[in-house]
Amino acid sequence: MRFVNPFDVIDKSNKDERGLILTENWDLKSRCLPIFTHNSKTSERVIGLGTSFRVDPNSWCLTAFHILDRMWADFDEIAKGEKLAASEDIAISALEVPLAVYGSPQPISPTSWRPITHLAGLFGGRENPADFSGRRTTVNLNELLGLNIPPSDKTEIPYWPLKLRGVTPQVGDEVMGLGYANLDLSPEGKLKSDDDFLEAKLFASIGRVTEVVAFDPKSTRPWPLIRVKADWPGGMSGGPVFDRSGNVIGVVSTSATASKTQDVISSAAIFTGAHILPSFLPHIDRTNPGWFKGHAQIDDKDNVTAFCILGVDVQMPEGRLVTFNPITGDNISI
Repeated sequence: MRFVNPFDVIDKSNKDERGLILTENWDLKSRCLPIFTHNSKTSERVIGLGTSFRVDPNSWCLTAFHILDRMWADFDEIAKGEKLAASEDIAISALEVPLAVYGSPQPISPTSWRPITHLAGLFGGRENPADFSGRRTTVNLNELLGLNIPPSDKTEIPYWPLKLRGVTPQVGDEVMGLGYANLDLSPEGKLKSDDDFLEAKLFASIGRVTEVVAFDPKSTRPWPLIRVKADWPGGMSGGPVFDRSGNVIGVVSTSATASKTQDVISSAAIFTGAHILPSFLPHIDRTNPGWFKGHAQIDDKDNVTAFCILGVDVQMPEGRLVTFNPITGDNISI
């Protein structure tokens, strides 16, 4: 497996009027999964929500917490483990975008629709003064959501290593957001009709950091973030954000037109800071991008012969706790 810096394969001169660059690069598309919702009682058509991207060789993806806001039950029900979805009629699925020639529609294989088997997130509860039942609503605390999305082909799962420490973007830095902009919308921003083709086009959008906002527990959006002079429209939410070196440093969060100018200022939740607790995706080595913690079987030459990431209930006799790089095969006992 190889990792490609998106800045090296995106043609920055090929922009539309919004500054968005359509890409058909399969190395990028294979790692990005659009997320859709479907309500069997109201419509037969799926509706695009946003973007997720693979972060390990064991099915885990990251996205933005807010794209699934409509799914959360009240906080107390979730805390008790009684309920997760707001409605049993709502289904959430990821789509493995098929490899296709640009502009040529093709049927979607049923196996391309992938289930979400587990969720990992950090959220709290807040009382609603208008709700006299005393129930608390869920509150987004760090804008990151982990999704376990098993791929249709597990022989080699493409992913991007996360840079969770050591990189803090600075004002003036060039960054790139990647995602399915205006997922399944018409050019006017309206939902497509049932007779239209389902579209999931991957776009890149490049801009410069205009502000770095530190973690603020008193804010309604407490996570550390960067504001970027770039258009990262709906559908790109949850997609990866890259620095110029190709490190994944955050996820696309919001986009809005600046109040005093016509510039579009987007934001990304970044990984720098103490808001990412060790219990959130604990198998990811936060010091070494591309390394993962887990149990391994080691031969007499100190080579890993079998590996199971933390959090997976697999019996591995005589296993050793290590951090492991599946690309190079290197391992370190922990």
